[in-house]
Amino acid sequence: GYHRASMEAQGDEGRPNAERDIAQQAATSTVVGGPAASRVGATYDESAFFDEEGRLVFRCTPREPPRVTLVIASSLFAEFQRNYRREVLLARAAAAAGLGAIRFHYRGVGNSVGEPITPNLDTMADDLAAIVSSVTTPSTVIVATRIGALAAVKLHDRFDLPLVLWEPVLDGTRWVEEVIRASMARHIAEGGAVTADSIREGWQTGGDVFVLGETVPAGILDEVATTRLLDGITSSSPILVVQMGRHERVRPDIERALEDLAQRGVPAEVLPVVARQVWWVNEGGDLFRPLETDESTNLINQRVLGWVEKVTR
Repeated sequence: GYHRASMEAQGDEGRPNAERDIAQQAATSTVVGGPAASRVGATYDESAFFDEEGRLVFRCTPREPPRVTLVIASSLFAEFQRNYRREVLLARAAAAAGLGAIRFHYRGVGNSVGEPITPNLDTMADDLAAIVSSVTTPSTVIVATRIGALAAVKLHDRFDLPLVLWEPVLDGTRWVEEVIRASMARHIAEGGAVTADSIREGWQTGGDVFVLGETVPAGILDEVATTRLLDGITSSSPILVVQMGRHERVRPDIERALEDLAQRGVPAEVLPVVARQVWWVNEGGDLFRPLETDESTNLINQRVLGWVEKVTR
């Protein structure tokens, strides 16, 4: 259950109590669904454990009951961190526009609790399905980032919902190669003698890959390597692809994907955004720039929410 604790009603005196509630929830898996909320403008930010399995959800809601809810499915590993703030700002922009938004941490990720698990595409899809099934608004839209998109399309036929795919992984083999290159860069920076082939060989013999202090388990590398996003799309619900890069030209792989979807009768569009988004390695101070003042942030929020309004009328 979600319980709204309004800071407007409680005033500043209520804020420490809400913060204490968050800390207490994070410390134990026995507290489920307790109140922890704050007001941001004309919207509410709430956090609660979704169920006894320990999924942590963050819910942004407008003052009036929303007609549409966005369920935001993150990626994993470094990609989870890289897009985290953008996803927070999208959720708050949605609430400010009168829409509901739910972000969540997969089991085994972030601030989730419960039984420790190693997440994979199936557990990610199960977590996403549980959240989507709980939504009570007339319309729901799934927003999914990177390999979160691979989990989301597993549910495309089951829920038949519009999808916003944020820099989706179209071909899992290319994502695995990105991980390997990032791992190789880390080893070279530390003075190690390593090649992409040696990292690849270690993974293919059951070894994990280490990138930027994170362990990418061999199991999920195996799974993603054999997954193509388009294979999971089996319904005709509309799709918006958000492309981020150094220019507005649509990348060839996304063009081909849109052509494939059009042939299947799936209405699909692309939103090309000029934005530097590096998923696995740092590029100087770019990682720490305030995204609130980044033009690409406002563009993504406005265009995504405009598309959501259009397809849910």
